[in-house]
Amino acid sequence: MKQSSLFINSHRCQIRGLSSFALLNHHHMINHSVWFLCTSPFPSIISSREFSSTLSPNVEERDKRFSHTILLPKTPFKTKISVEEEINLQKICTEYAYQSQKEQRLNQPNIKTFTLHDGPPYANGNLHAGHALNKILKDVTNRYKIQTGHLVQFIPGWDCHGLPIEIKVLQELKKKKKMEVSGNSDPSIRKLAKDFAEQAIQSQMKDFKRWGIMGDWDNPYKTMNPKFEAQQLRIFLDMLKKKYIYRGKKPVFWSPSSGTALAESELEYPDVHISKSCYILFPIENNTGAEVEKYGELFAVVWTTTPWTLMSNEAISYNNDIEYSIIYDQDKHRRLIIASDLLKTVCEKTGIKNYVLLEAKKGQDLFVNNGSSVSPIHTTTTTNATTSATTTIPFSTRISSYQNPLTLKLKKTLLPFLHGSHVTTEVGTGLVHTAPNHGMEDFHVVRENNIPIGPCFVDEQGRYNSETPLEELRGLPVLEQGNLRVIQIFEEELSKYLLFREDYSHRYPYDWRTKKPILIRMTEQWFAELKDLKHRAKEFIDETIEMIPNTGRNRLKAFIESRDEWCISRQRTWGVPIPVFYRRRNSSPEEEYLATSESIGYVIGLIEQHGTDYWFEKSEDELLAPPYRNQGWKKGTDTLDVWFDSGTTWFSVMKASGIPLPVDVYLEGSDQHRGWFQSSLLTSLAYQGVPPYKKIVTHGFITDENGKKMSKSLGNVIEPENLVSKYGVDVLRFWVCFSDFTVDVSIGQSVFEKLSTNLKKIRNTAKFMLGVLADYSPPPPPPPPLTLPPQKITIQPNGPHDGETQQQHCYSNLSEADLYIIARVKQFCDQVTESYEQFSYYKVTQHIMTFTYELSSFYLDLIKDRLYCSSEEVRRPCQRVVQYILDCYTKAISPILCHTAEDIYQCMTYKKHKSLCEEGWFISPEEFFSEISLPNVEQTVEKWNLIIELRQEIYKVIERARMDKAFRTSNEVMVHIERVDCEKLKEAITPLLKPCSTNDPVSTQLDEIMMVSQVNWLNEATCECLYSHSYNTSIDGSQVILSISKASHHKCPRCWRYTSTVENETCQRCENVLNTSLKAPIM
Repeated sequence: MKQSSLFINSHRCQIRGLSSFALLNHHHMINHSVWFLCTSPFPSIISSREFSSTLSPNVEERDKRFSHTILLPKTPFKTKISVEEEINLQKICTEYAYQSQKEQRLNQPNIKTFTLHDGPPYANGNLHAGHALNKILKDVTNRYKIQTGHLVQFIPGWDCHGLPIEIKVLQELKKKKKMEVSGNSDPSIRKLAKDFAEQAIQSQMKDFKRWGIMGDWDNPYKTMNPKFEAQQLRIFLDMLKKKYIYRGKKPVFWSPSSGTALAESELEYPDVHISKSCYILFPIENNTGAEVEKYGELFAVVWTTTPWTLMSNEAISYNNDIEYSIIYDQDKHRRLIIASDLLKTVCEKTGIKNYVLLEAKKGQDLFVNNGSSVSPIHTTTTTNATTSATTTIPFSTRISSYQNPLTLKLKKTLLPFLHGSHVTTEVGTGLVHTAPNHGMEDFHVVRENNIPIGPCFVDEQGRYNSETPLEELRGLPVLEQGNLRVIQIFEEELSKYLLFREDYSHRYPYDWRTKKPILIRMTEQWFAELKDLKHRAKEFIDETIEMIPNTGRNRLKAFIESRDEWCISRQRTWGVPIPVFYRRRNSSPEEEYLATSESIGYVIGLIEQHGTDYWFEKSEDELLAPPYRNQGWKKGTDTLDVWFDSGTTWFSVMKASGIPLPVDVYLEGSDQHRGWFQSSLLTSLAYQGVPPYKKIVTHGFITDENGKKMSKSLGNVIEPENLVSKYGVDVLRFWVCFSDFTVDVSIGQSVFEKLSTNLKKIRNTAKFMLGVLADYSPPPPPPPPLTLPPQKITIQPNGPHDGETQQQHCYSNLSEADLYIIARVKQFCDQVTESYEQFSYYKVTQHIMTFTYELSSFYLDLIKDRLYCSSEEVRRPCQRVVQYILDCYTKAISPILCHTAEDIYQCMTYKKHKSLCEEGWFISPEEFFSEISLPNVEQTVEKWNLIIELRQEIYKVIERARMDKAFRTSNEVMVHIERVDCEKLKEAITPLLKPCSTNDPVSTQLDEIMMVSQVNWLNEATCECLYSHSYNTSIDGSQVILSISKASHHKCPRCWRYTSTVENETCQRCENVLNTSLKAPIM
């Protein structure tokens, strides 16, 4: 008996006072977090058994004469399961659940399908909390769809190629062979990289399975599989044929630390980067005219944060619409040209104090757009200033050319001024140093003016190359020593042209893999043309593709809008080769390439059969299609961008597996707007003209409990493996769905402690329901109708039903409280379903926790007396309601807490299938209670809100009395409702004034609901009232007056209720039950 008492207490809701308020306001509470529920400050409302447990342990001891007649709960279900038990459950709820639904539904006609395409994690290193967030969200989505009858095919995958793996392999090779890391072409790199990726895949797969992620783990996709690589190259060939892909020489993002070109999506921009900025004076060509003698030389003032690019300066850009001022610096006897809007700022910063404004003109009036007038641009002229090779340019004449001070001592070259719409007055001087080898906008300005572009002086390692005119710069890294040396030259040798220098803090692009700064460098690459594709992409984003959250729409559009081209070639070894051959003819500096359908198609066939290693290991004649052999072609060494790998998975995986396109959902982190979402959309539009997905769902990133980014250096990294070992998998899954995942999600020990407590509450609630159903068998289905369908029965609680069999009556004899909880379950199911459909999983958990507290503190507490002490005809209808509650409750938690839900299902004595996943989704109350005409849900809940409000007010008075030690338990209390002005409350209470059952003629349903000895409804009190109270109803503000007194009856030694007319004797209900020879169920 002591053990049973502990079991009962373990189910007690720990939040006193929540029951009535929660039921009254459950539809308002959804917008609050569960932490709100856990710290509710509402007045303490304690049930009769809570009184006894807090005041006197002896009260819990039932009379031993009747202990064997009490039907206490019994179930093998545990409050917490072991790791071994959890793993055993996974075999059913994950492995069996996925395979069984696939086998049963795959060939069913008209079956609903759902496909969530798995964005491939990188096969590198151990999994972290971000992986858990991503994969568990996908799994919750898939489980919900399986539960609702969809065929789900989830093919997990991995991104296997790319720089991080190659760098790690190269570092190992460097240790063993003392080899250079960047640019290494050792053939063993690819084998080592493949082995490294495969080891990472096996390790990560093990963790994914441990988290309960269901999927086709026997056949995952890997971007290094030959069939995948071949499919990827088919997309490349298709885009090449449609002229979306071309080869060109352009400035591209180049990572010296990686030794390869990068795409915009592979960059990150740290908030703080310090550049060495300089204000440089570029001399404008003129002779010793009158203006020069009077005002000094004329200079264009240019600001740059990349002094190392001055070696490649080929123009100065201005804007036709900007006004420029020509000032006379009296202290230095020189003239300077600066944008008028920036004049004050520049002069203050550079220390120019005494100056005179000579003239101000718009750019179009001051400069000559000298795209073709200076000829030739790169021709050396005589250094004799008095010759006719140069002309005087007084400040009142339009200016057309200047000289680069850094190369003056080498040659005298006139360079042009060019109009550029990218020039603004936000920062700088309004004049922009233009180096087309090192800037995209610079390149376009020079190209638009048909000016030949000079050579690039920076090599693959980011060093000045052998063609650099200044020998002292050759071999220096341009971002480090090279940059400092250029500044030093200006300070020591060209100080006349250095106006000012300072450190400048700003955002600067970094290689997101090596975390080192990149540069822009002219080089020949393969590009995907995006100008046409991006306009179509934006239309689909605006009109067709669903976004959760909707803010992702503008984010994806912005990334696509910012790109006119996509550099898809990389100068690395571990990747899919671009199957193109090259050669030079007749000593021509221009290289021609072979990229026909026949030549590429032939290589694709070889790769599909042998893998991409074949390209790197075999000779050209073995790789070339027969018509092209022995013609001097050499295979290329470039590989495809890994975003092209993953960006074609919709084709290489989904379409290749026979899964219809577009798939339903892509679900990834918000960083994939610039990555996978974008590359997949663009390749799909190029190939098939439509997006590869219908909906994009994005989640935020992981932070610690203080909102800080997870970092090993900060010591705030929490490994999922440790959390699973301590709390179990379901707590990890609970955490994923507990917060709004569309923003950043915090993780920490305190969060998991609270979630662990919440999971225990869920398990205890389920444990009680399983326990009271131990002796329960569901009623048999009604027989099929012969001629007419069976007549619906309108419930008269606890009353007879003419024409109904005794068994049907036994299962259908529902109380008003039963009908209310059925209505609440219907509401709960609708709320949970809607939240799952909207991907609002945090709302699902809120609904679950709110309903858990409602059940534990109200209905399940209410029915304990019925289930423990009443007759069979009273217990069975109640058990049937509990069965329905448990069925819906278990299904509601199953997508998130899959192990807990499966554990509950396996402990159901009446289960029909091997796994819960085969049960389907919620059964409507109309279907479950098919022989009953249930009342309207909304009306029932509205009515019961008034009843619960009354209960809340009654318990306020009881609590006051308890604090004064007037009563020990609520069962000792008699309640007198003296006045009720609210007609709706009267209507709601009237059905509750009937007896609880034919075996219990003394107690009414109202007594049971209020959990007191007796409620005297609108009758004159027959005994002394100890406490009085009044309140105004929430529905219309009308008044209710009530009071409480001591119970007029004695405590029943069997059920504890104060309904016995003789002290120490059983009450009439218990007497009737005992007389029917009630036997304890066989457990």
